[in-house]
Amino acid sequence: MNISPSKLKFYRAENGWSQEQVAELCGVSLRTVQRAEKEGRCSQESCMALASAFGVSPAELNDEFNNSVGDGSINVGGILGAAIILSLISTIIAWEWRDLGVFINVWVLAFNILTFVSLSMMTCGFTPTMQALATVRWLVKQPDKVQHANRHLPVLRRLIVYSYTSAVFWAMTDIVEASYYAFNGEQSPHYAYELGLTLTSLLYAVLFAEIIFRPLKNRIEYLLMQPEQLV
Repeated sequence: MNISPSKLKFYRAENGWSQEQVAELCGVSLRTVQRAEKEGRCSQESCMALASAFGVSPAELNDEFNNSVGDGSINVGGILGAAIILSLISTIIAWEWRDLGVFINVWVLAFNILTFVSLSMMTCGFTPTMQALATVRWLVKQPDKVQHANRHLPVLRRLIVYSYTSAVFWAMTDIVEASYYAFNGEQSPHYAYELGLTLTSLLYAVLFAEIIFRPLKNRIEYLLMQPEQLV
């Protein structure tokens, strides 16, 4: 069957795998991987093995990425979905209006954002990171014939991971600090406060990774896979 050589190379490069590693992971010969990347041909069994290794469906390996995506129109579904999410968050915050610090901690928020953005810049570079972050607007408004939108996918995948990395790092920092105070006989409310900050960091990680970055990544993948008249 025919598959997309460019997609195969893209997914392999994104995972940092060599052709030999892909062949070993899939249980196929190196020649099979080389032929698939060069000629776009392999058996159905090999296609399923490759798709499984990359965590995609076999159908996603069949077609090439669209050369350009979007028509510049308003994404009604995106706006409606964002409005519902914001209304749910607002409802939760409204319940705690007397002390918004339960959910809102500017310092924790800033530390988490700066950490995962910095990690992304270290890995992907400044410009790719900023360009990927700028695509957040695509959740509510279609891009207008943007080319090579697939270049944002590796950055967004790393931002998802780094969101959790930053949360775990700062959560562990707070736990260490809280333990230090506890071991030195500090009052328990201070200890409880530090532990509360760890959960705040994790909350922000889920907010950015699962409410923003992952839907955005999935949106771009959808645009790349769909015929232009259906996007």
